[in-house]
Amino acid sequence: MIRSKYFYAFLIFILAAFVVSTIFIFTKKEKEKAIKSDSGKNLSPIQIILLNGTGETGLAGKIRGILAEGSDIDVISCANANKFIYDKSIIVVRKDTIGLRRLKIITGIERRVFAKDKNAHAQFDVILGNDYEKYFR
Repeated sequence: MIRSKYFYAFLIFILAAFVVSTIFIFTKKEKEKAIKSDSGKNLSPIQIILLNGTGETGLAGKIRGILAEGSDIDVISCANANKFIYDKSIIVVRKDTIGLRRLKIITGIERRVFAKDKNAHAQFDVILGNDYEKYFR
């Protein structure tokens, strides 16, 4: 009886490990697909303005360094958001949605709002919220 409990616990552990590894592999492949165009050529970097919505000193600069490590994102500038009220990180679409899917996959940030501005300096603003560690480690 005791032996069977351990056996089932072991099977559940193996199954969980398999599921986690499958998800990890799928996510990595999806990220690679998002970075490449349908023709296999590299796409131009996604231009963003990185805004600190938490009030944590130097956060935008720190995350800029993480994004600079081969992520295909061009951070045009870093600054503080107008207010430090952001619990959740968010993508603000400024010009068009070209590159939005790639940006969401690369950063992991799913929340987005549309505030189109034809005079914007970048395609997107990324506002870092208090949950930023979930996306950038």
